[in-house]
Amino acid sequence: MRTKAWFFIISLGLILAIISHVYAPTIGSSDFIRYWSASRLLITGGNPYDGESLRTLQRVNCPGLRIYEKDVAETWNPPWLLLIMIPLAILPFYLAVRLWIILNIFLTIMPLLAVWRMAMKSRYQSLFPLVLGAGVLFGNTLILIQMGQISSLILTLLILSIFLIQKEKDWLSGATLFLTTIKPHLVFLVLLVVLVWSIRERRFKILAGMIITCLLSFFIAGIFFPDLLTLYKKNIFHLPYFEIYSSTLGSFISSFMGIKVFHYVGVLLLPLAFPLSRLISKEGWLTTINLALLISIPLSPYGFCFDHVLFLPAVIEMITWIIKRELPISVAWGTGTGIMVTYGILFWMMTIRGLPYYWFFWIAFALLIIYVMAWRYHHGGSQEAGFERNHSCFERS
Repeated sequence: MRTKAWFFIISLGLILAIISHVYAPTIGSSDFIRYWSASRLLITGGNPYDGESLRTLQRVNCPGLRIYEKDVAETWNPPWLLLIMIPLAILPFYLAVRLWIILNIFLTIMPLLAVWRMAMKSRYQSLFPLVLGAGVLFGNTLILIQMGQISSLILTLLILSIFLIQKEKDWLSGATLFLTTIKPHLVFLVLLVVLVWSIRERRFKILAGMIITCLLSFFIAGIFFPDLLTLYKKNIFHLPYFEIYSSTLGSFISSFMGIKVFHYVGVLLLPLAFPLSRLISKEGWLTTINLALLISIPLSPYGFCFDHVLFLPAVIEMITWIIKRELPISVAWGTGTGIMVTYGILFWMMTIRGLPYYWFFWIAFALLIIYVMAWRYHHGGSQEAGFERNHSCFERS
């Protein structure tokens, strides 16, 4: 399975990178250009949060994109994302964006294959094309690749960090978890669950790993640009988070009713970290993390449809429940049908040109309802998050 997966990923990435370069050169560029240009300025001694410098660099390196003065040229992400992107920022943009297309496919599919192999153990490995279909045919995966987004990196980091926790590699798991904060609004509840669990289980090395990685990131970033943290703090308070339509409940309500307070409704979820941390011992890490993501992302301050790739492990987990016959027949049919209907409606919405992002908020709630229904009737017992140490894709890689 591993050989076939690698062959598929490399082939798909190369084909998409070559075809897009010839027929659609802006594919993968619209958001990636922000990360690349900010990191490029960082390593060349410029200010990576200066809008005018970024806009100039973006126009020169990606003239195919229409970049206007009113456009937000800055990246909204913290400095450690810029450090992660430095290897790509060293390359010319036209080469970096093609490489990122390949990496994006890898970072989306490999975590799902890891979840599949861990959950299914040595059984049903010939059915791994279902994983590829669930990942690649998810409409928001296509949007993510088209825009050159980084949510796939968070997906990989989350799966890897939970694997490391179960392997009791606490220092590394803490470091990996910290790096998921390149988009903190997507993982705030997950991180709080891990924090509560770590304190309860006295796994303080996880927290230490996060703190050390944080301090090290600031130190390295300061070497490149001493005032970077100050500039970032100043920048994030001036970005129009709530003026841009995103795929959250708060954005949907704000668009129709003008009530912006719903952008902050995610704060009400923070107490859920305590029952979710206790759920880990009963249901395993995978189920707990899937629930936390499905509940929190649609209620986060902002977030977009391409961020929904973080729901794919929940889809894979439901597929494994169906295949292993751990659901009643009627529930299995309902779960499978619900997933396919959700995929179908999403594809239909993608054909509507100019459809605002806030109309995609329902996807998270639909998958949450389907997932909770299946989980309620699931009788397979705790799968320890499906992370069987001896069958880990990361371990074998």
